Amino acid sequence: MKLFTLFLSIAFIACFSTFSFSQRGKDGVGNVSAANTQVNTYSTVTATGVNTVTVSNIATLTGGIWPTTALAAGDLIMIIQMQGASMDIDVTPTATWGGNYTVPGAYLWSNNWNQFPQEWGKITAYNNAGKFEQAEVRSVTGNVITLQCNLQNAYTPAGRVQVVRIPRYSALTLTGTASIVPLAWNGSIGGVVAVEVNGDIVLNAGTRISASTRGFRGGVADNTGTVGSVNISGDGAGNGSSYLGSNLTSQGARKGEGIGGFTTEYDAAFSRYGRGAPANGGGGGGIQNAGGGGGANVAANPALYTGKGVPSTTASAIAWNLEMAGFSGSTSPGGGRGGYSLSTVNVDATITGPNNTAWSPTASDTRKVNGGLGGHPLVYDATRLFMGGGGGAGDQDSGQGGAGGAGGGIVFVTCYGNISGAGSLESDGAIGGNTNPNNQAVSPFPSSNNKKGNDGAGGGGAGGSVYVKNLNPIPATISLNARGGAGGNVVLSVGLGAAAEGSGPGGAGVLINRFPVVNAK
Repeated sequence: MKLFTLFLSIAFIACFSTFSFSQRGKDGVGNVSAANTQVNTYSTVTATGVNTVTVSNIATLTGGIWPTTALAAGDLIMIIQMQGASMDIDVTPTATWGGNYTVPGAYLWSNNWNQFPQEWGKITAYNNAGKFEQAEVRSVTGNVITLQCNLQNAYTPAGRVQVVRIPRYSALTLTGTASIVPLAWNGSIGGVVAVEVNGDIVLNAGTRISASTRGFRGGVADNTGTVGSVNISGDGAGNGSSYLGSNLTSQGARKGEGIGGFTTEYDAAFSRYGRGAPANGGGGGGIQNAGGGGGANVAANPALYTGKGVPSTTASAIAWNLEMAGFSGSTSPGGGRGGYSLSTVNVDATITGPNNTAWSPTASDTRKVNGGLGGHPLVYDATRLFMGGGGGAGDQDSGQGGAGGAGGGIVFVTCYGNISGAGSLESDGAIGGNTNPNNQAVSPFPSSNNKKGNDGAGGGGAGGSVYVKNLNPIPATISLNARGGAGGNVVLSVGLGAAAEGSGPGGAGVLINRFPVVNAK
């Protein structure tokens, strides 16, 4: 067994060294001076073999800014699976019983599923999601790419596998306000910016290699929700909590994207809407007018997840603790939870807690705890790379809700020389959308409906991943960032004759600082 293992290790190193040294620098010196420069090209993968990758259209891998040539022997590619994780969503209530909601599997028969909202959408198996590797091209025939070495990972094309062509520079310099960015993730390709540099990388002040806001997509504020919320069986406390997952547009806002998929997968699970978090995507704001949850990425102690995030220290601890004793000091890894649902009276929050008729004595909602749950934190695995989860949209019934922010993508840098300068490598998540996203003005004429921004705001996108393979230390002058976006704000404008009201702001995307720095081989 030991001899066999040693043989495999030697064979792998020999093969790796062949492609690492033979064609490094083949694309010449790179000088980038323009903002938003794209140097990578992409194609979806339809099949993989022992040492082959079949793509949907080889022509889309023809070089971008430079090199501009067709993919050929000696070129470098990355194969990466973006999604495909399995989630705990039991569709029995809709698919079998004719209902309009879904639940976490373990609580289907106990009728108390809504007391454990953090269980909905949790990852039950990562499968091949996030698996990646670099490989040198041996030859190209039609849409089939033959590699110098055998593939090291298994891939599932249905999990949205893509090939990213990586330029192989002899040196790379960014000047002025230059930035190298990926194609924004569109559900099939993009989200990954990658370069290989045989010599030095110079990132002058103000320059960036960035995948910020180009990762998993936020939930779209495209639905008009139910006015008020009825008590749902399973709530346990009679609080009128919203569904965790539903196929009805009236039952909450849309969820953010994550490694478990997006609209296609959510629709297949009858769960496009609702406040439950699908994998690392943020949950949609619940009815009525609650905020969307923030997205997530890798975080420490994922088993401690509750979906509630970290209560803001700028708000009163007394007010937080009226929701639940000790809540102000609680901490949950993953995305932040969206804000409370509708209130029509400005009651003192340090005296009156949520779910109290004092907040809406003449309306049908009472400032319930219906914000979208923050995305589930992912487990660190050196063999996987993940984009940041998208934030959930805010719930709306007046067409004034905010969309969820997109997560950060993936920055992948291989440098065999030195990295210097005062620029940045970054993959930040986007801020969640504010209410009244089109900045509409209220009417100058008195009206009972003369208000704008009176819906839920969107959750922020999570920070993505920055991965550096570098022989020498990165200087402190280079910034490394993968920050989650803040939740959207409720921007309420009330005109003459209209009553004020409160809606839920968005939850923040999780802040991560995962920057693997490994020796380039």
